[in-house]
Amino acid sequence: TAQVLRSLGHEVTERDPAYGDMRPPFTPRWLRGIRDDAAAMPDPGQLEARTRSLARLGGVLGERGVRWALRGEPRRAERIGAIFEDHDVLLTATTYAPPPAADRFHGKGWFTSLNGATPIASFTTPWNVTGQPACSVPPPTWDGAAPVGVQLVGRSGDEATLLSLAAQLEAEIGWLDRRPPVD
Repeated sequence: TAQVLRSLGHEVTERDPAYGDMRPPFTPRWLRGIRDDAAAMPDPGQLEARTRSLARLGGVLGERGVRWALRGEPRRAERIGAIFEDHDVLLTATTYAPPPAADRFHGKGWFTSLNGATPIASFTTPWNVTGQPACSVPPPTWDGAAPVGVQLVGRSGDEATLLSLAAQLEAEIGWLDRRPPVD
């Protein structure tokens, strides 16, 4: 993707943002979302036991946990957003590995599932915590290995730059003609 961007006339440099640990502020918000979604269901009893456990955890953390996470958001956004002082867009992998099989965590408890799934989303977590816009686009080629997607991240409030860049990549790469294998 970096090579395609260069061929389109974009300047591409390597730089790592000051991520910090984003799991602590992400987890209460994520669990509260599960709780809220479960509560909105007509029959939450039909959910898997693991999902019901995660929803209960979201209830235990409650609004206090979410408020704690949100209080630190401006500080985290400023720290990680410093990369946008001299870069328009950040390019990362979307995930570090192809998605797991649908039944990978079947029958496993919430703790095993959470610890197994969290690293897979490690590249998207920072932007869910800090509010920068991000989108995932297909890579120019895919051989079954990671990355499955490429993530474009922009300055806060600058979705237009991401959409424009994604459109340029789509026109150059031709995503509509490509489909991943389905097992």
